[in-house]
Amino acid sequence: FGLRAIVDCQLTRSDSQKLMGLRGLHVLIFKLVGAFFYVICSGVRDDDVGRVASPCIQIEQNDYVGTIDGRRIKKVSWRCNVDNLQLCRNKAEVKTKGFYESSGKNSGNLMKDTWTPFDSLFGEGITVRRFNKLPRECCVSKWQDVSELVYDKRMDLARFGSYSVGRNYTPIELVAVSRYLGGGFWNNDEDAGELWSQIQQAGCNGVEPRAGLQSEGSGTESVTVGQVNEQIAQHGEPSPPAKLFGMNPDRPRDACCDKYGEFW
Repeated sequence: FGLRAIVDCQLTRSDSQKLMGLRGLHVLIFKLVGAFFYVICSGVRDDDVGRVASPCIQIEQNDYVGTIDGRRIKKVSWRCNVDNLQLCRNKAEVKTKGFYESSGKNSGNLMKDTWTPFDSLFGEGITVRRFNKLPRECCVSKWQDVSELVYDKRMDLARFGSYSVGRNYTPIELVAVSRYLGGGFWNNDEDAGELWSQIQQAGCNGVEPRAGLQSEGSGTESVTVGQVNEQIAQHGEPSPPAKLFGMNPDRPRDACCDKYGEFW
């Protein structure tokens, strides 16, 4: 009777007549039990099999801004979808950052062509005097809370931000976006694969583009400092004048940073 009840959960007119007697009550009970198991079993559909949770990072925008100072610039927007402050801040909020292809001159050959985050450009026209980069981490032990290898690579990843300042994102979010963009460190370092594996084990399961996302631009167009800054500006980020005049809105308040003078 169980199989029949699962296949046919509809109460017929004859069934309602049977309710007048004990046998009818039994029929109703059997059908209700069958319907219950049918609902439970049908809750898992074929298209649910293999379905995974939302990615740690969902890319919302990935466009070329252009080329300046011999480097290609990208504007990337993303959401972070995990409840883990070591990996993600401000869950589900859309964040935007500029990324440039590193020349490797300051960061070393290992980082050459790595897509690296930055706040803004300082200069005029097509002349770049400085890339205003993210503050360095002064409490490096916080990287160790994510993984040992992330901590070991702290010098290579020094320009991916800091936990000790009040930004809307963690360094891990920026590392994940850089890996999604590919190249550079992710091809050059023999530990890059293991580094990403440990980040995944910490809870950041992957990076995926939103459905239908298409990148715009080729990265070959020449752009000015003003055009780049306008494209990558995000509300709440430090402005270039604040840095120029010695103001430091990113100055950490952690005790382990008290004797640390170089945040930029």
